[in-house]
Amino acid sequence: ERLRKALEIAPEDHYVNWQLGQVLASRGQSEEADRLFRNAIRIDSTFIPAYLDVASLLKKEGRTDQACDVLREAIRIKPDDLRSYCLLGDSLAETGETSEASDMYRKALERNSDCLPALSSLAELLTASAAADAQAGIQAVGYATRACELTKYQDFDALITLSDSHAAVGNL
Repeated sequence: ERLRKALEIAPEDHYVNWQLGQVLASRGQSEEADRLFRNAIRIDSTFIPAYLDVASLLKKEGRTDQACDVLREAIRIKPDDLRSYCLLGDSLAETGETSEASDMYRKALERNSDCLPALSSLAELLTASAAADAQAGIQAVGYATRACELTKYQDFDALITLSDSHAAVGNL
């Protein structure tokens, strides 16, 4: 493999470690992929893609709490990386920590109000609580509408979220 050869030539290249880790992760070789991702972080502690991949592997293994810790560290290092907020929000939502998940999506939106993953995920989260909180349903419709506008109403998932949010507030 060319990437293994590249790693032999440049073992301290964070990008080569990360890329080989991605190939191995895609082949189901999670343990070695994790080692390479963490090595990429050791070499360059500001290389956020490696943090995201470590967190993804941890989530796949059911170690969501540890994934959240990795993502919090990524946010501490690069507070403007929207992917870290969204992935942390997704992880928190999966564990039932919806309030903190909502905060993460909102922080992503503070940094970029057109962050599609944050808009969609926040709309879904608020839709789920709309029965108990009418204001949440109204907000969900707003976020879902913005997500549809950004995708020119061409994204199936965004349309489903918009439909669900409207149904949650009694608009259908």
